[in-house]
Amino acid sequence: MKRSILIFLVIGVTMLFFGCSEDSPMTPELDQDDPTTNDLKCARGEKTEFSGISNFVAPGDAGTSVELPNGKILVKGISSQWHDDADDYRVTGNSFWYFNQLISGENTAQLWGRAELYVDNDGGKWNMRWHGYQAPTPDGGFIIVADVFGRGVEGEVKGLVAKWRYTMNISEGFFYAIEGYIR
Repeated sequence: MKRSILIFLVIGVTMLFFGCSEDSPMTPELDQDDPTTNDLKCARGEKTEFSGISNFVAPGDAGTSVELPNGKILVKGISSQWHDDADDYRVTGNSFWYFNQLISGENTAQLWGRAELYVDNDGGKWNMRWHGYQAPTPDGGFIIVADVFGRGVEGEVKGLVAKWRYTMNISEGFFYAIEGYIR
């Protein structure tokens, strides 16, 4: 009995994997570059990559600082608003960031928190968790890199997952370059 169940499970998983090919020869009428086709690929779990820029909109709470016994400074409860403009409408909209930072030196910190991205035109909402770091650059500035994981919880993005990488080099300006993918 156990072997029969295992055999059916293996057959089912095999059918699932072989049923989701990238460019199916069974549907040559679908343009693989068409946005609708890409949405269908996402629904099947395939990656759709995106890139863009995130611009500062407004400050929020500056947070509260505590100097720790080891000389580091913990800042909790920081918030701000940004606008993400990507080449995929599903990750374009206003984002609200809530975070903490552990400052360990000049222009050096660990960062972590959560965010919400409200897709433009009532397209839905992403709940996001992230972590990152701030590090000095040779020109006296700094770079911030944040790795983000998000789940679509409302609207057109509900049920999707995405990963982002936000990178700011302050020497290039006060904005984040964005790259990532939706699955």
